[in-house]
Amino acid sequence: MKVVVTGGNGLLGRYVVAELTKPIPGSAPHTIVVFDRSQRRVPRGVAQVVGDHGNVDELLAAFEGADAVLHLSALQPPVQPGEDIFGANVKGTMNVFDAAHRCGVKRVVNWSSIWALGWSQPGNTFIPDYLPIDEDHALRADDDYGRSKIEGEAIAKSFHGRDGLQAMTLRPVYTALPATLARLWRTDGLRDPAYSHLAYVDVRDQARAARCALEVQSDGYTTANVAADDSRVAEPLCELLPRLHSPIGDRADQLTGARSSISNERAREVLGWIPQYSWRNLSATQKVRGYVAASLRSGAAKVIPATARERLGSRYR
Repeated sequence: MKVVVTGGNGLLGRYVVAELTKPIPGSAPHTIVVFDRSQRRVPRGVAQVVGDHGNVDELLAAFEGADAVLHLSALQPPVQPGEDIFGANVKGTMNVFDAAHRCGVKRVVNWSSIWALGWSQPGNTFIPDYLPIDEDHALRADDDYGRSKIEGEAIAKSFHGRDGLQAMTLRPVYTALPATLARLWRTDGLRDPAYSHLAYVDVRDQARAARCALEVQSDGYTTANVAADDSRVAEPLCELLPRLHSPIGDRADQLTGARSSISNERAREVLGWIPQYSWRNLSATQKVRGYVAASLRSGAAKVIPATARERLGSRYR
């Protein structure tokens, strides 16, 4: 299958490309094309096309002959002065689906975000209708990034079924790097958490969800949360969330043990995806590797100015 990954040189995109280029016994290898605004080193055999999802002609050229598209590219907070995060993301998603449809692409997997829900900023006052939250919960985004993801989901759904195009949306929660898991293990969970959903998903598990979304046999349009089974804190959320924000009342009663506030049942049932990584059960090797990675990232942070780090963090995924 020829697969184009928009934003494939971003942080998540690099893990997705690495996952799709891994040899899987009994599975045919994919031909991968990275579509991104910049070039970087990619695995052997991966093609790169420099372009912007704001330019539909560049997308049409990149999608020619493609079987599937993974649409990861998006502007993320914080953004530079004058950048329109809502307009750029909505236009980019519309262009991606329009170009895919015109090129005869059969499957497009759209990346949304838990920010569409509206319970993304630590310390906000969001009150869920029920817990754990599934894909049927109302979306109440409270910023331009979250609202752009709501619009992106609507675009994906509107294109599903047009001339055989199959669309799907993945809605990941907070993405944790291997170093993040090692840090959570060292501190026995997030220290002094602010009121939020406190869910997470390892970046490698999210990359596997991309593979599942590409390869699963599915006819109907699907939106699926992508989240680990557990939360980022050691204390059960049924006790912690009401203490952090009393108006939540008894809505968290079902979140006993390590249970996450975000349900991943649909991803399990529809995609056949099961999260493999948790900070609670890292192997000895994972702990060491995560510690080294965290140390290197910490050292780099000391020499990279804060404004530069912000610019790096605000680009395509």
